[in-house]
Amino acid sequence: MALTSVQYMDICNELVSSATNTSLNLLKHNFRDVINSNRRFCKIENIHSLFKVLEKRGILCVENGSILKHIIDLIAPNNQRIQTILNSNSRNTGVTRGTTRVIPPVSDDYIEQIHDLIRLEMGDKWKELARALKISEGIIDNLDSQHRGNIPEMVKEILENHLQRLKNNPHMWRSKLQQALVSARRTDLAERVDSILANSNAS
Repeated sequence: MALTSVQYMDICNELVSSATNTSLNLLKHNFRDVINSNRRFCKIENIHSLFKVLEKRGILCVENGSILKHIIDLIAPNNQRIQTILNSNSRNTGVTRGTTRVIPPVSDDYIEQIHDLIRLEMGDKWKELARALKISEGIIDNLDSQHRGNIPEMVKEILENHLQRLKNNPHMWRSKLQQALVSARRTDLAERVDSILANSNAS
């Protein structure tokens, strides 16, 4: 099951909002081996907490749609809101082959356009973006000290770091970036990145 980062977050939010205690207990026991800690297991009191643990373990993520599908099949097989999200193609870009989405290479012009958009509009959520892109706290502190609150410059360095790490994998670069924007509560920017990439694919 191939998803955009926006679809992934919408589905997770729907699962969290519609879950029952029975659903939570079913999922906790299903993923008990993955949680792999009795203390952590006992501390999970809602679906949101469980999802955070699974994301931290690298099990639940936008790239691994099969796990999310497994969760849907277990606790929400007839949820119409989720089916609507899954059936929506308005945000999907790239070519679908079977269950794998093939993301075409993104030209430097479009990457620059995406970086400029985020750099100029990220605002005070820049630290959340950095953390979601696995930038260390030490580097975040250094950026803050070096640029003295100049958010566009700090975001520019964060985005360049992310691009350098994943420049040979456009699919991962794009999905990680959009997921990070959603995690930083800037879904609006994630959707605008989708629009830019849609134009890139159409050109």
